[in-house]
Amino acid sequence: MKGKVEKMAGMFAGLLAMFTMIFSHIAIIGMIFIPLILVMLISFLLPAFALYSHAKTAGYDKPWLAFIPFAQTYLEYVLPRRRFKALFIDTHEREKVALIVILVSTFGTSVIAGLNLIPAFGQILDLALTLFLVAMNWRKMYDYLCTFVDEKDAMTLSVIGVFVPIVYAVYLIVIREKEPEYGEGNYYNVIIPEAPEVNDAPAD
Repeated sequence: MKGKVEKMAGMFAGLLAMFTMIFSHIAIIGMIFIPLILVMLISFLLPAFALYSHAKTAGYDKPWLAFIPFAQTYLEYVLPRRRFKALFIDTHEREKVALIVILVSTFGTSVIAGLNLIPAFGQILDLALTLFLVAMNWRKMYDYLCTFVDEKDAMTLSVIGVFVPIVYAVYLIVIREKEPEYGEGNYYNVIIPEAPEVNDAPAD
């Protein structure tokens, strides 16, 4: 009888030790990931509320896009009425730039992963993709911030935002009630004329 009791006590102690280890690991994982998830959630919701308010002020007919992840990025690109210049891109058609960036950021890594079988080529494309997305993200934030602050402050905040996105998210809330300057035309529904082509041919 005594042997059975000791055996059961040993099994109970073993189970207790196992559950203690499991829960301690869960607690450690929670301590690491829960704050990370909260930061990610805040980084999404803060700009969402700000972008919604800005879109309504701009007269944009779909301000609710601010609460949809990829559409939120689209809204950040299209609200500023400025010529988009970054890397090899120079255009007024910000809608097309937004769609290209969203598609590349969504599917680019998967496509490049298939090319990693080619020595060095895949790694070069990985680096190129990273530089492309960082440059586009910086210019997106810079143009958006120029709507509310001067170019010097927009430059500083957008560079910080590339490395610490929460700073950009919080600042959008700070300037949520600020009067915007949407660039060429001031209102979103104003059509921006393309610059006329210069004819360099000599006159007869």
